[in-house]
Amino acid sequence: MGAGIIINTHLYTGNYGQAGEIGRIISREGQNEHQLAKLPNFNSQWSQQALIVKAAELKSNPAYSLEMLVADYNNDDEDITNLIEHFCYHLAIVTSDLIAAYDPQMIFFNSPLIDQIPEILKNIQMKLSFIPLVPPLVMSKDVKAATLLGGASMAIHRVLHMEGTRLIFHH
Repeated sequence: MGAGIIINTHLYTGNYGQAGEIGRIISREGQNEHQLAKLPNFNSQWSQQALIVKAAELKSNPAYSLEMLVADYNNDDEDITNLIEHFCYHLAIVTSDLIAAYDPQMIFFNSPLIDQIPEILKNIQMKLSFIPLVPPLVMSKDVKAATLLGGASMAIHRVLHMEGTRLIFHH
């Protein structure tokens, strides 16, 4: 799981290109809280794939898929609804950390899961209502191509030496 950080119209990648790798944020739920190296990270616990694995275990179905998770959620399956609620809680914590660290104007989400269950964004927004100024939480317009288009934009800007120029891509 990653976040694209844009500062003054430029993609911020950090010193070693690792800025925005929110999946590496240490999860606060660990058995041995005194050894940071042994704590799980967000990706291992709450990435889309980790969620599907958790749902597969709940449903005793190793072939469980994203489509099945979405269908079960839409059918008000209690186990899946609770799982999504836990996911929203942990994603709200990470989002809160991002707001505190970057004070962004807007936060874009790019996830097939959130694209198919838009209530997740509303849930996170509600969980963050204690923060005085929560920026808008917005779903990316094109979940399948957003990362590719962002990478292409960065490459085009660098190759053409147009780092300060705003390009608008249509596909």
